Amino acid sequence: MFVPADSADTSGRGPEVKGMALALKPFVGLGPIVFGDSEQRVLELLGEPSARFAEGGSRVLSFDALGRHVFLSSETRAVHYFDAFAPSTVSINAIWLVRLADGLSIHALISEHAQGMKQRPYDEGIDLPELGVSLYAPHGSIEALGIFSAPLNEWGRSG
Repeated sequence: MFVPADSADTSGRGPEVKGMALALKPFVGLGPIVFGDSEQRVLELLGEPSARFAEGGSRVLSFDALGRHVFLSSETRAVHYFDAFAPSTVSINAIWLVRLADGLSIHALISEHAQGMKQRPYDEGIDLPELGVSLYAPHGSIEALGIFSAPLNEWGRSG
């Protein structure tokens, strides 16, 4: 569901509160965490992860109760990618909130808020390269956002 983000406090870099709306700042970060933050900074802001695992050359901190995976570069150990999923609420450009638990139709999102933006459909969703966001919607409803630190190239990868 999209709603005006006027009332959401999404600007702070202080500790995150469960259920708070997270500001997605394209190519900068998500909520209080910015790309390039250290693992220590992530732990200070979010606490201990529910799990840690490796995926595609990244070290991943999983915060399932917050609806977030934070990907750290295996080389620099700095944040370079996020996954956001229910129960996260994400504010995009301080215009709309995506409540990932609401099962928003990917087509409703595109028709209401992303017309005129470059869109790149793929098997399980749509990339919005200008925002550095991949909308994961394998069944037609948005289930997660992939959030990139750099513009998406033609294969949906940053770089």
